[in-house]
Amino acid sequence: MPSSKRQRTEESETEGPHDFSRSESMWLEDGNIILLAQNTQFRVHRTVLAMHSTVFQDMFGIPQPQEEPTIDGCAVVHLSDSAQDVEHFLNALYKRSYHTKALPLNVFEAFLRLGHKYQVLHLRDEAVACLATEFPTTLKEWDDLLDDYTALDVSDEPNASLQLLRLANEFRLNRYIPTLVLSAAVTSSLEDLYDHVPHTISANNALQIAMAAEKFREARNEVTFAWLKLLPSNQCTTTKACIAAARRIASLNFFEFKTGTSSTLGTNPLTEWEDSWGKRLCSHCGPYAHSYHEAGRILVWGNLPTYCKLPKWDDLTNFD
Repeated sequence: MPSSKRQRTEESETEGPHDFSRSESMWLEDGNIILLAQNTQFRVHRTVLAMHSTVFQDMFGIPQPQEEPTIDGCAVVHLSDSAQDVEHFLNALYKRSYHTKALPLNVFEAFLRLGHKYQVLHLRDEAVACLATEFPTTLKEWDDLLDDYTALDVSDEPNASLQLLRLANEFRLNRYIPTLVLSAAVTSSLEDLYDHVPHTISANNALQIAMAAEKFREARNEVTFAWLKLLPSNQCTTTKACIAAARRIASLNFFEFKTGTSSTLGTNPLTEWEDSWGKRLCSHCGPYAHSYHEAGRILVWGNLPTYCKLPKWDDLTNFD
């Protein structure tokens, strides 16, 4: 909860007005409450805060000593949050059009963090919905994803999956952790993890990614692409050609990983079937391999949470 302890103001003998700066976007002249975050003051309205947040509503219902110092006649509430987070939070409460498109990562974090802390559920849920869009919980939704982010603007965040995984773990958004771990494993190197511990991700997060990456590699080899070891099929009409094709497909998909030339920790066990593979095989082996590949992807998807040391999909819940 925000602290109801009042801060020293320009009326104090030890601090002057130069110690604080006023928010350019959230200093409302008719406001009747001042929030102080870090060194930034925000002048807003009690009623607006109380209307959106049960936390502020309860706090404003507690009588305060009359001798508490004020600024411009307004009581001062000190917040432990960052000024940037509070800026985004308040702008979203006052402006319906605030970031209606893809959320920048810092805005996403502010909505999630302060929306959860102050129980402004529409902001928290907006952030969660963005995460759900980018990191879905069904294989069909995963396959339908575009190559680029659509709900989040992470164009300036090369390690977005690591930062999002940290937040998902912090706020127990368990349903999105499996695909976040997968994304991090297939886009991050060991050096990336080393460089981002502990300021971006925790050591536990890094260990989670590294351990899951090995499981993803095994699942890709032994489940998704298991059909490579089963060719030719019993009805194969060109045995030698299909065996050669299988070896070629294997070399294209596994050589760099087996020889250690891949820079990422993990390989994608959900790689989609490519029509070019079927064209290399006979009319019997192609459909046979395709069906095995899709069945393997479904099996891997079902086990994705367990690769991350989590319960099955149906048992994953958020905020628990």
